[in-house]
Amino acid sequence: MKDRLKVFIALVCGFAIPLLSSAQGTPAQSNTAKHHHYKLIDLGTLGGPQSVIFETATRALNQRGTVAYIADTANFDPNNPQNPIFLYPDGYFDPYIQHVVQWRNGKQTDLGALPGGTSSYLQWINDRGMVVGGSTNGVIDPLTGYPETVAILWEDGKVYNLGTLGGNESGAYSLNNLGQVVGWASNTIPDEFTTWVFAQGATQAHATFWKNGVIEDLGTLGGPDSVAVFVNDLGQVAGQSLTSFIPNASSGFPTQDPFLWENGKMIDLGTLGGTNGYPYALNNRGQVVGISNLAGDQNWHAFLWDRGVLKACRVARALIPSSGKMARCTISALSESRAPMRSASIHRVRSSAHRLTVSLGATTRSCGNTAQSSISTP
Repeated sequence: MKDRLKVFIALVCGFAIPLLSSAQGTPAQSNTAKHHHYKLIDLGTLGGPQSVIFETATRALNQRGTVAYIADTANFDPNNPQNPIFLYPDGYFDPYIQHVVQWRNGKQTDLGALPGGTSSYLQWINDRGMVVGGSTNGVIDPLTGYPETVAILWEDGKVYNLGTLGGNESGAYSLNNLGQVVGWASNTIPDEFTTWVFAQGATQAHATFWKNGVIEDLGTLGGPDSVAVFVNDLGQVAGQSLTSFIPNASSGFPTQDPFLWENGKMIDLGTLGGTNGYPYALNNRGQVVGISNLAGDQNWHAFLWDRGVLKACRVARALIPSSGKMARCTISALSESRAPMRSASIHRVRSSAHRLTVSLGATTRSCGNTAQSSISTP
Protein backbone atom coordinates (compact mmCIF):
# COMPACT_ATOMS: atom_id res chain seq x y z
CA MET A 1 0.00 0.00 0.00
CA LYS A 2 2.96 2.25 0.49
CA ASP A 3 4.17 2.14 -3.08
CA ARG A 4 1.55 4.61 -4.21
CA LEU A 5 2.02 8.35 -4.06
CA LYS A 6 -1.17 10.22 -4.51
CA VAL A 7 -1.78 13.93 -4.89
CA PHE A 8 -4.58 14.92 -2.56
CA ILE A 9 -7.13 17.55 -3.39
CA ALA A 10 -9.40 18.47 -0.49
CA LEU A 11 -12.75 19.56 -1.84
CA VAL A 12 -14.53 21.69 0.70
CA CYS A 13 -17.85 23.33 -0.11
CA GLY A 14 -18.30 26.74 1.44
CA PHE A 15 -21.26 28.97 1.34
CA ALA A 16 -22.31 32.40 2.43
CA ILE A 17 -25.59 32.94 4.23
CA PRO A 18 -27.39 36.10 3.09
CA LEU A 19 -28.09 38.64 5.78
CA LEU A 20 -31.83 39.19 5.90
CA SER A 21 -33.32 42.62 6.21
CA SER A 22 -35.16 43.83 9.26
CA ALA A 23 -38.92 43.41 9.69
CA GLN A 24 -39.67 46.80 8.04
CA GLY A 25 -39.62 45.08 4.66
CA THR A 26 -36.40 46.65 3.37
CA PRO A 27 -34.74 44.62 0.62
CA ALA A 28 -32.53 41.81 1.82
CA GLN A 29 -28.88 42.67 1.73
CA SER A 30 -26.10 40.10 1.13
CA ASN A 31 -22.61 40.59 2.33
CA THR A 32 -19.70 39.42 0.24
CA ALA A 33 -18.19 36.37 1.87
CA LYS A 34 -14.74 36.93 3.26
CA HIS A 35 -12.10 34.79 1.64
CA HIS A 36 -9.79 32.90 3.96
CA HIS A 37 -6.10 33.38 3.37
CA TYR A 38 -3.98 30.23 3.42
CA LYS A 39 -0.26 29.74 3.57
CA LEU A 40 1.39 26.80 1.84
CA ILE A 41 4.29 25.60 3.98
CA ASP A 42 7.08 23.29 2.89
CA LEU A 43 7.61 21.01 5.89
CA GLY A 44 11.10 20.18 4.67
CA THR A 45 13.34 17.20 5.29
CA LEU A 46 16.03 16.19 7.79
CA GLY A 47 18.82 17.20 5.44
CA GLY A 48 18.08 14.72 2.68
CA PRO A 49 16.29 15.27 -0.63
CA GLN A 50 12.75 14.01 0.10
CA SER A 51 9.87 13.83 2.55
CA VAL A 52 6.59 11.98 2.16
CA ILE A 53 3.24 10.96 3.62
CA PHE A 54 1.83 7.58 2.64
CA GLU A 55 -1.78 7.64 1.50
CA THR A 56 -3.77 4.49 2.24
CA ALA A 57 -4.35 3.68 5.91
CA THR A 58 -2.39 6.69 7.12
CA ARG A 59 -3.39 9.59 9.35
CA ALA A 60 -0.72 12.28 9.27
CA LEU A 61 -2.60 15.30 10.65
CA ASN A 62 -4.47 15.43 13.95
CA GLN A 63 -7.13 17.78 15.27
CA ARG A 64 -4.51 19.94 17.02
CA GLY A 65 -2.70 20.74 13.80
CA THR A 66 0.26 18.44 14.44
CA VAL A 67 1.67 16.79 11.32
CA ALA A 68 3.67 13.57 11.21
CA TYR A 69 5.57 12.46 8.12
CA ILE A 70 8.71 10.68 6.92
CA ALA A 71 11.83 12.57 5.86
CA ASP A 72 15.25 11.71 4.50
CA THR A 73 18.32 12.50 6.56
CA ALA A 74 21.56 13.51 4.88
CA ASN A 75 23.09 10.06 5.44
CA PHE A 76 22.78 6.96 3.32
CA ASP A 77 21.37 3.89 5.01
CA PRO A 78 24.06 1.18 5.16
CA ASN A 79 21.33 -1.46 4.99
CA ASN A 80 19.67 -0.13 1.85
CA PRO A 81 17.33 -1.47 0.69
CA GLN A 82 16.17 -1.38 4.29
CA ASN A 83 12.97 -3.36 3.88
CA PRO A 84 10.00 -3.54 1.47
CA ILE A 85 8.04 -1.41 3.94
CA PHE A 86 10.37 1.50 3.16
CA LEU A 87 9.45 1.69 -0.50
CA TYR A 88 8.88 5.30 -1.41
CA PRO A 89 5.56 5.98 -3.11
CA ASP A 90 6.85 6.04 -6.66
CA GLY A 91 8.03 2.46 -6.29
CA TYR A 92 11.77 2.69 -5.72
CA PHE A 93 13.98 2.11 -2.70
CA ASP A 94 15.14 5.33 -1.08
CA PRO A 95 18.85 4.99 -0.21
CA TYR A 96 18.76 7.53 2.63
CA ILE A 97 18.10 6.94 6.31
CA GLN A 98 14.46 7.94 6.85
CA HIS A 99 12.97 9.09 10.15
CA VAL A 100 9.50 9.97 11.29
CA VAL A 101 9.16 13.72 11.89
CA GLN A 102 6.60 15.58 13.96
CA TRP A 103 5.81 19.17 12.93
CA ARG A 104 3.83 21.65 14.98
CA ASN A 105 3.71 25.45 14.91
CA GLY A 106 6.77 25.64 12.71
CA LYS A 107 8.89 23.34 14.86
CA GLN A 108 10.26 20.12 13.38
CA THR A 109 11.07 17.21 15.73
CA ASP A 110 12.98 14.13 14.58
CA LEU A 111 11.38 11.14 16.34
CA GLY A 112 14.26 8.86 15.39
CA ALA A 113 14.29 5.06 15.30
CA LEU A 114 14.81 2.15 17.68
CA PRO A 115 18.25 1.79 19.29
CA GLY A 116 20.41 -0.12 16.83
CA GLY A 117 18.07 0.62 13.95
CA THR A 118 18.47 3.15 11.20
CA SER A 119 15.17 4.05 9.52
CA SER A 120 11.60 4.44 10.78
CA TYR A 121 8.23 5.00 9.14
CA LEU A 122 4.88 6.56 10.07
CA GLN A 123 1.33 5.20 9.84
CA TRP A 124 -0.85 7.15 12.29
CA ILE A 125 -0.96 10.08 14.70
CA ASN A 126 -3.82 10.45 17.20
CA ASP A 127 -5.20 13.63 18.73
CA ARG A 128 -2.94 13.21 21.78
CA GLY A 129 0.15 13.37 19.56
CA MET A 130 0.98 9.66 19.91
CA VAL A 131 2.48 8.20 16.73
CA VAL A 132 2.75 4.59 15.53
CA GLY A 133 4.58 2.94 12.69
CA GLY A 134 7.70 0.82 12.50
CA SER A 135 11.47 0.87 12.71
CA THR A 136 14.39 -1.29 11.80
CA ASN A 137 16.08 -2.73 14.87
CA GLY A 138 19.61 -3.40 13.65
CA VAL A 139 19.03 -7.13 13.12
CA ILE A 140 18.99 -8.90 9.76
CA ASP A 141 16.06 -11.30 9.47
CA PRO A 142 17.72 -14.68 8.81
CA LEU A 143 14.62 -15.87 6.92
CA THR A 144 14.50 -13.00 4.44
CA GLY A 145 17.98 -11.49 4.36
CA TYR A 146 16.80 -7.91 4.89
CA PRO A 147 16.64 -5.84 8.10
CA GLU A 148 13.89 -6.70 10.54
CA THR A 149 11.16 -4.12 11.05
CA VAL A 150 9.07 -4.04 14.22
CA ALA A 151 6.03 -2.05 15.34
CA ILE A 152 6.76 0.98 17.46
CA LEU A 153 4.95 3.69 19.40
CA TRP A 154 6.27 7.20 19.98
CA GLU A 155 4.91 8.97 23.06
CA ASP A 156 6.24 11.96 24.99
CA GLY A 157 9.63 11.82 23.31
CA LYS A 158 10.13 8.09 23.92
CA VAL A 159 10.02 5.19 21.47
CA TYR A 160 8.54 1.83 22.47
CA ASN A 161 9.08 -1.53 20.76
CA LEU A 162 5.66 -3.24 20.60
CA GLY A 163 7.09 -6.66 19.85
CA THR A 164 5.86 -9.63 17.77
CA LEU A 165 3.96 -12.90 18.17
CA GLY A 166 7.22 -14.82 18.35
CA GLY A 167 8.38 -14.10 14.82
CA ASN A 168 10.84 -11.53 13.51
CA GLU A 169 8.61 -8.78 12.12
CA SER A 170 5.64 -6.57 13.03
CA GLY A 171 4.05 -3.28 12.05
CA ALA A 172 1.61 -0.82 13.64
CA TYR A 173 -1.02 0.71 11.35
CA SER A 174 -3.20 2.90 13.56
CA LEU A 175 -4.17 3.83 17.10
CA ASN A 176 -7.15 5.46 18.74
CA ASN A 177 -7.29 8.32 21.23
CA LEU A 178 -7.13 5.82 24.10
CA GLY A 179 -3.68 4.74 22.95
CA GLN A 180 -4.81 1.31 21.73
CA VAL A 181 -2.73 0.20 18.75
CA VAL A 182 -3.50 -2.23 15.92
CA GLY A 183 -1.44 -3.71 13.11
CA TRP A 184 0.13 -7.07 12.49
CA ALA A 185 2.83 -9.29 13.95
CA SER A 186 4.54 -12.44 12.73
CA ASN A 187 4.60 -15.81 14.42
CA THR A 188 7.01 -18.68 13.74
CA ILE A 189 4.98 -20.66 11.17
CA PRO A 190 6.48 -20.53 7.64
CA ASP A 191 4.16 -18.88 5.13
CA GLU A 192 4.26 -17.85 1.47
CA PHE A 193 1.26 -15.48 1.44
CA THR A 194 2.33 -12.90 4.05
CA THR A 195 2.84 -10.01 1.64
CA TRP A 196 -0.70 -10.33 0.26
CA VAL A 197 -2.08 -8.76 3.46
CA PHE A 198 0.36 -5.83 3.45
CA ALA A 199 2.78 -7.38 5.88
CA GLN A 200 6.26 -8.76 5.34
CA GLY A 201 8.50 -11.57 6.43
CA ALA A 202 8.68 -15.31 5.82
CA THR A 203 6.23 -16.47 8.50
CA GLN A 204 2.54 -15.97 9.12
CA ALA A 205 1.34 -12.47 10.00
CA HIS A 206 -1.72 -12.06 12.20
CA ALA A 207 -3.85 -9.02 12.98
CA THR A 208 -2.71 -7.67 16.32
CA PHE A 209 -4.13 -5.48 19.08
CA TRP A 210 -1.80 -3.78 21.58
CA LYS A 211 -3.37 -2.49 24.80
CA ASN A 212 -1.57 -1.37 27.96
CA GLY A 213 1.61 -3.07 26.83
CA VAL A 214 -0.11 -6.41 26.13
CA ILE A 215 -0.20 -7.90 22.63
CA GLU A 216 -3.29 -9.83 21.46
CA ASP A 217 -3.52 -12.08 18.42
CA LEU A 218 -6.87 -11.38 16.71
CA GLY A 219 -6.63 -14.50 14.53
CA THR A 220 -7.79 -14.85 10.93
CA LEU A 221 -10.89 -15.70 8.88
CA GLY A 222 -9.55 -19.19 8.22
CA GLY A 223 -6.44 -18.45 6.19
CA PRO A 224 -2.84 -18.09 7.32
CA ASP A 225 -2.60 -14.28 7.43
CA SER A 226 -4.47 -11.16 8.51
CA VAL A 227 -3.78 -7.52 9.28
CA ALA A 228 -5.57 -4.96 11.45
CA VAL A 229 -5.69 -1.56 9.76
CA PHE A 230 -8.01 0.71 11.78
CA VAL A 231 -9.21 0.96 15.39
CA ASN A 232 -11.89 3.37 16.59
CA ASP A 233 -12.39 4.84 20.04
CA LEU A 234 -14.76 2.00 20.94
CA GLY A 235 -12.03 -0.56 20.38
CA GLN A 236 -13.59 -1.94 17.19
CA VAL A 237 -11.03 -3.00 14.59
CA ALA A 238 -11.22 -3.17 10.79
CA GLY A 239 -8.76 -5.10 8.69
CA GLN A 240 -8.25 -7.76 6.05
CA SER A 241 -7.71 -11.51 6.25
CA LEU A 242 -7.10 -14.45 3.99
CA THR A 243 -10.06 -16.82 4.23
CA SER A 244 -8.27 -20.04 3.23
CA PHE A 245 -4.91 -21.54 2.32
CA ILE A 246 -5.99 -22.28 -1.28
CA PRO A 247 -4.97 -19.85 -4.06
CA ASN A 248 -7.66 -18.72 -6.52
CA ALA A 249 -7.10 -19.44 -10.18
CA SER A 250 -7.88 -15.83 -11.09
CA SER A 251 -5.37 -14.22 -8.72
CA GLY A 252 -2.85 -16.82 -7.61
CA PHE A 253 -3.49 -16.18 -3.91
CA PRO A 254 -6.29 -17.02 -1.44
CA THR A 255 -9.44 -14.92 -1.09
CA GLN A 256 -8.93 -11.76 0.96
CA ASP A 257 -11.94 -10.40 2.83
CA PRO A 258 -12.32 -7.28 4.97
CA PHE A 259 -13.31 -7.87 8.58
CA LEU A 260 -14.64 -6.06 11.63
CA TRP A 261 -13.38 -7.30 15.01
CA GLU A 262 -15.28 -6.51 18.19
CA ASN A 263 -15.78 -8.17 21.56
CA GLY A 264 -13.32 -10.92 20.72
CA LYS A 265 -15.02 -11.91 17.45
CA MET A 266 -13.80 -11.38 13.88
CA ILE A 267 -16.73 -10.73 11.51
CA ASP A 268 -16.25 -11.49 7.81
CA LEU A 269 -17.65 -8.50 5.85
CA GLY A 270 -17.49 -10.37 2.54
CA THR A 271 -16.89 -8.91 -0.91
CA LEU A 272 -18.98 -7.71 -3.85
CA GLY A 273 -18.54 -11.04 -5.61
CA GLY A 274 -14.78 -11.03 -6.17
CA THR A 275 -11.87 -12.51 -4.27
CA ASN A 276 -10.41 -9.33 -2.76
CA GLY A 277 -11.76 -6.63 -0.48
CA TYR A 278 -9.95 -4.07 1.64
CA PRO A 279 -11.12 -1.51 4.25
CA TYR A 280 -10.26 2.16 3.77
CA ALA A 281 -11.88 3.67 6.86
CA LEU A 282 -13.72 2.87 10.11
CA ASN A 283 -15.73 5.35 12.17
CA ASN A 284 -17.04 5.34 15.73
CA ARG A 285 -20.42 4.07 14.50
CA GLY A 286 -18.78 0.81 13.47
CA GLN A 287 -19.29 1.53 9.76
CA VAL A 288 -16.59 0.38 7.36
CA VAL A 289 -15.87 1.62 3.84
CA GLY A 290 -13.40 0.25 1.34
CA ILE A 291 -13.04 -1.38 -2.04
CA SER A 292 -13.87 -4.82 -3.41
CA ASN A 293 -13.50 -6.42 -6.77
CA LEU A 294 -16.55 -7.86 -8.50
CA ALA A 295 -17.19 -11.35 -9.77
CA GLY A 296 -14.45 -12.26 -12.23
CA ASP A 297 -11.91 -10.03 -10.43
CA GLN A 298 -11.71 -7.56 -13.31
CA ASN A 299 -13.43 -4.48 -11.85
CA TRP A 300 -13.59 -2.77 -8.47
CA HIS A 301 -16.32 -0.90 -6.63
CA ALA A 302 -16.39 1.04 -3.42
CA PHE A 303 -18.41 -0.47 -0.58
CA LEU A 304 -20.06 0.57 2.67
CA TRP A 305 -20.62 -1.99 5.43
CA ASP A 306 -23.22 -0.87 7.94
CA ARG A 307 -24.87 -2.98 10.64
CA GLY A 308 -24.32 -6.30 8.94
CA VAL A 309 -25.07 -5.21 5.36
CA LEU A 310 -22.43 -4.75 2.64
CA LYS A 311 -23.53 -2.22 0.04
CA ALA A 312 -21.91 -1.30 -3.24
CA CYS A 313 -21.52 2.46 -3.57
CA ARG A 314 -22.21 4.33 -6.77
CA VAL A 315 -18.89 5.01 -8.46
CA ALA A 316 -17.69 7.04 -11.41
CA ARG A 317 -15.02 6.26 -13.95
CA ALA A 318 -13.03 9.04 -15.56
CA LEU A 319 -10.68 9.00 -18.52
CA ILE A 320 -7.19 10.29 -17.74
CA PRO A 321 -6.24 12.44 -20.75
CA SER A 322 -2.47 12.02 -20.37
CA SER A 323 -2.52 8.24 -20.28
CA GLY A 324 -5.80 7.24 -21.88
CA LYS A 325 -6.39 4.93 -18.92
CA MET A 326 -9.46 4.71 -16.76
CA ALA A 327 -9.41 5.84 -13.14
CA ARG A 328 -11.56 4.18 -10.55
CA CYS A 329 -13.53 5.91 -7.85
CA THR A 330 -13.08 4.62 -4.33
CA ILE A 331 -14.14 5.65 -0.87
CA SER A 332 -11.11 6.67 1.16
CA ALA A 333 -12.63 8.31 4.23
CA LEU A 334 -15.72 8.12 6.40
CA SER A 335 -17.33 10.78 8.56
CA GLU A 336 -19.21 10.23 11.81
CA SER A 337 -22.47 11.28 10.12
CA ARG A 338 -22.88 8.18 7.92
CA ALA A 339 -21.62 10.10 4.86
CA PRO A 340 -18.84 8.29 2.95
CA MET A 341 -16.25 10.50 1.28
CA ARG A 342 -15.12 9.43 -2.14
CA SER A 343 -11.85 9.68 -3.99
CA ALA A 344 -10.26 8.54 -7.21
CA SER A 345 -6.66 7.39 -7.27
CA ILE A 346 -3.80 7.27 -9.75
CA HIS A 347 -0.81 5.19 -8.76
CA ARG A 348 2.93 5.58 -9.27
CA VAL A 349 3.30 9.27 -9.92
CA ARG A 350 6.97 9.80 -10.71
CA SER A 351 8.87 12.87 -9.54
CA SER A 352 12.48 13.77 -8.95
CA ALA A 353 11.69 14.97 -5.44
CA HIS A 354 8.75 14.98 -3.09
CA ARG A 355 8.14 17.84 -0.69
CA LEU A 356 5.38 17.93 1.87
CA THR A 357 3.16 20.96 2.28
CA VAL A 358 0.41 21.91 4.67
CA SER A 359 -2.27 24.54 4.19
CA LEU A 360 -3.12 26.64 7.24
CA GLY A 361 -6.00 29.04 7.70
CA ALA A 362 -9.30 29.75 9.37
CA THR A 363 -11.97 27.08 9.44
CA THR A 364 -14.13 26.88 6.33
CA ARG A 365 -17.79 26.14 6.72
CA SER A 366 -18.66 22.95 4.88
CA CYS A 367 -21.81 22.31 2.91
CA GLY A 368 -21.77 18.76 4.20
CA ASN A 369 -19.83 16.91 1.54
CA THR A 370 -16.09 16.90 1.98
CA ALA A 371 -13.91 14.65 -0.15
CA GLN A 372 -10.31 13.65 -0.60
CA SER A 373 -9.40 13.14 -4.21
CA SER A 374 -6.42 11.93 -6.15
CA ILE A 375 -6.09 10.60 -9.66
CA SER A 376 -3.77 7.73 -10.54
CA THR A 377 -3.47 4.65 -12.71
CA PRO A 378 -2.48 1.12 -11.71
